[in-house]
Amino acid sequence: MRLRVLLFPLILALAACEQPPSKELAAAEAALNQARTDEAEKYAAEQFKEAEKALEEARRKVQAREYRAALSSATEAAERARQASQTVGVAKKLAQSAIQVSQVEVEAALDEADTIREDALKARIPEKAFEEVLPRLAAAREELAGLAQQVGGGDLLATQQAASDLRKKATALAEAFREARSAWEAAHPKGRKPRR
Repeated sequence: MRLRVLLFPLILALAACEQPPSKELAAAEAALNQARTDEAEKYAAEQFKEAEKALEEARRKVQAREYRAALSSATEAAERARQASQTVGVAKKLAQSAIQVSQVEVEAALDEADTIREDALKARIPEKAFEEVLPRLAAAREELAGLAQQVGGGDLLATQQAASDLRKKATALAEAFREARSAWEAAHPKGRKPRR
């Protein structure tokens, strides 16, 4: 009698291994769908792909009637999908922070360009010395205004890349204003407007 009592859980476990892990597969699919809804494909791409791979492996194991291995793969798929969903929130916060840092850096670079221009005008360097770079300054200001709108309703990763690209342009703009001033001063050694 004792032997039966001891063997009964083992028999149940073995019988369970003879059945496809349907519940676990369904749970893994649900977790993967939730991760997809959470945009894990975009913000936690590596973990999401690992979850998909584990789910596919579980399905292959079911087809091969390797139910224990299928159970393990399905459990792994569900766990990786949940981890991917959790990573999304962190990734979005990091992207938003990077965008904010880039915006501040862009504003600083544009302010620097304005200061260079204003100082030049005070030193009697004409506005036309900057005629090639002024349109770029206006365009950068428009892009900066557009970034704020993109953050509120769009793809944070694309916005982060756009902010980074704009930061490079803005930094180059400050240097372009310096070069324009230097070029005018080199062409007009006394630093004054030429007589007409």
